Amino acid sequence: MAGRRPGAHPPVRPAPAPPVEPGGLTDRETAIFRHLVSGADSEHFCATDVPLLTAYCQAYALHEDAIAAIRRDGPVRADGRASAWLTVLEKSQRAMVAMSMRLRLSPQARRERAVAPKRLDWMARRLLQQEAEHESE
Repeated sequence: MAGRRPGAHPPVRPAPAPPVEPGGLTDRETAIFRHLVSGADSEHFCATDVPLLTAYCQAYALHEDAIAAIRRDGPVRADGRASAWLTVLEKSQRAMVAMSMRLRLSPQARRERAVAPKRLDWMARRLLQQEAEHESE
């Protein structure tokens, strides 16, 4: 008898191990890395995502440092000029936004893309038109 046997299921592949943080990260960067990896589905990240994920964690930690310095010292220095931490904050935020899209961490990146309906060719439009005419009779 050809075909699929009833009750036969395809083999289940084990989930890949989550990526492990590389060496050389600070304690805070390591904590951010572990938090992101543990908070995502087991198949969300793969080993090739580690460099980008590492850079994201470093940008995130730098962002936290910049926020802390701005809160402590204020956004404007005593001489009336803007704090250099504002530039650090802006650059780290830009990096985080760019990498969050690539790593599918942002809501927009996780959302399934809406599928646009196919355009109907002339024959399909004609058939729909004929069906509508028959229903109206």
